[in-house]
Amino acid sequence: YWLGEGSGVVRLFHILVEAKWQAEKILEQLKAGGSFEILAMKHSTCSSAAKGGDLGFVRLEKLNGDFAEAAEALKPGELSGLVRTRHGYHILLRGEK
Repeated sequence: YWLGEGSGVVRLFHILVEAKWQAEKILEQLKAGGSFEILAMKHSTCSSAAKGGDLGFVRLEKLNGDFAEAAEALKPGELSGLVRTRHGYHILLRGEK
């Protein structure tokens, strides 16, 4: 279900990899029309990979730093650039309404 704009809750998907070059290559494939779900299942090191990178509905205030900023800036259906955290490089996708 959708909690509405301004609720501070968004549906997020992500792909997490350790190497910047790998993240850049995946981002290129996504921009060329690659399936986020398939690329997440194939490459992501996060446990969410099994669900195509689906993190579910996330409260923005529970996120930290650059990851939080990137997630908040995305419009529904929009893909982020590379987001670096202590875990590696993330590519985020905000879910549709």
